[in-house]
Amino acid sequence: MRTELAQVAGYMARTPLIASEIRATHHFTFAPKSQLARESAELGDNAAAFVTDGFTAAVARIVAAEDHLSAIAHLVQDEYRVFPQYTVARGCSEIAALAWWFLDPDISGMRRAHRGFEDRKASLLAQRGLRIPDAAQHAQRRLHELDKSGNQAKLGKVGSADRWPSPTAVLRDVWGSASDPLFGEVVYGLLSAFGHGTLYALTSMAGAEVEGTREGRVSLRVLETNPKQQALMMLLASMPYTSATTRLLETAGWAGEDLTAHLAYMHRDLLNLQDA
Repeated sequence: MRTELAQVAGYMARTPLIASEIRATHHFTFAPKSQLARESAELGDNAAAFVTDGFTAAVARIVAAEDHLSAIAHLVQDEYRVFPQYTVARGCSEIAALAWWFLDPDISGMRRAHRGFEDRKASLLAQRGLRIPDAAQHAQRRLHELDKSGNQAKLGKVGSADRWPSPTAVLRDVWGSASDPLFGEVVYGLLSAFGHGTLYALTSMAGAEVEGTREGRVSLRVLETNPKQQALMMLLASMPYTSATTRLLETAGWAGEDLTAHLAYMHRDLLNLQDA
């Protein structure tokens, strides 16, 4: 089974190469007759700028998620590398989910402009929150300029569904289903448990065990990883990326049949490993 896992890891590692060719072909801009282009034309220049900024941020997040997937592909091929891939999987999922949220094909152009506005605002608020004087002052000036730009664009009030979301809320939708809407929240909680260092995650999920001593001390002995667990983690990590990429291709009007087929084969093989 480790041979099959290595083959699927190879698929995952090649994903950024295939995706980068598509972006280069389209010069990192949405196509003239795409959904995003139509929305921008209807909005006017001031509001359309938030759509363009949000699109640029979404593409950047998808690129970052690909980098995480590549790292996971390398980590899982070391059978004694137990923990870090789960932490990387959480980061990959969070980044891709934010791109998925912005690229929703079922929202209006104005709502997408709202999300682009909220994206920029969240970034500046985070920068201001670092408490570095120069950075905080710069962020505060940019926030003031952002509010002026929002007024000029006549964005109006941002609805609750278009405010900057929490990763848990978005991933609940990405991973969830009508039959089990809480599945996404559970998965995110399990991946987060690794980053938080909970013993449940470290001992029950990743292939390690706790050993006690007569003196009452506890030590952690790392065991060999389970290929099925690794395959499940890879599948969960790649799902938000795949969903975000599907939305990117749809809304930007990009041709991406090769990438779509590549991801479908990868998911098929990961599912087969679960059933082996």
